[in-house]
Amino acid sequence: MTKADETTRQIVSEIAALKQVLRDATVKLSHLESLVQGKLGSHQPREIGDLEAMANDPAIQAEIAAINAEFAVTEMDGLEGL
Repeated sequence: MTKADETTRQIVSEIAALKQVLRDATVKLSHLESLVQGKLGSHQPREIGDLEAMANDPAIQAEIAAINAEFAVTEMDGLEGL
């Protein structure tokens, strides 16, 4: 066996090992992705409901109106088109 043959076999062997590592990593990443999507899916509706409740809350609406009134002067500083 020549030196080139040995080098070629070593490279092929290392590529095969790397392919297996990548397969294992892909399986683990897919599992992690599923877990994250499951967490997002289970919390999203509640959070959206919380935001809707806040948006419809008269006290919060009054606070937003007060903040808007307080900062109305800054809307006239020429930056509103940016």
